[in-house]
Amino acid sequence: MKKMLYAIAILLAAAACSQQPEHQAQALLDEARTALEQNEYQTALTLVDSLSRTYPKAFDQRHEALKLKQEAALKQAQQELAAVDSMLEAVKRRHDAQHQYVMEHATTLKNDAPEVLELNRLRLQRDSLQVAFDALCGKIKYIHRKQEQQAEDANQQEKR
Repeated sequence: MKKMLYAIAILLAAAACSQQPEHQAQALLDEARTALEQNEYQTALTLVDSLSRTYPKAFDQRHEALKLKQEAALKQAQQELAAVDSMLEAVKRRHDAQHQYVMEHATTLKNDAPEVLELNRLRLQRDSLQVAFDALCGKIKYIHRKQEQQAEDANQQEKR
């Protein structure tokens, strides 16, 4: 009888130990969700990456973490896009005004005049922001497509 109780205790302890990593992974996942809810997107992404590296066998948590990672990356990209868009519009207005000034005074300005150099600097800044804007738009579209594909895959699995 004592041997049987001892064996049961060992099995229960082993089961508890095997559950421990899943509980720890779940705690990281919950912490990442909280960070996402508080608009701390980079923190959420870091926690999800940590979960994936530290608990490679916590499959359910990793599956949920992938969805959370996409959502955090999407919201972060949308937030960055709004900031870049605002900066881009301001630089475009300054560039257009400077361009108009340079064109009006083209006959009197030399190529190395401060006004021309400022126009070139604004053009460079505008173009750089446009590239960043386009890249963020592409990232957002890609995440949306991945989310749609995953939703379709989930629907097909439910139908089976």
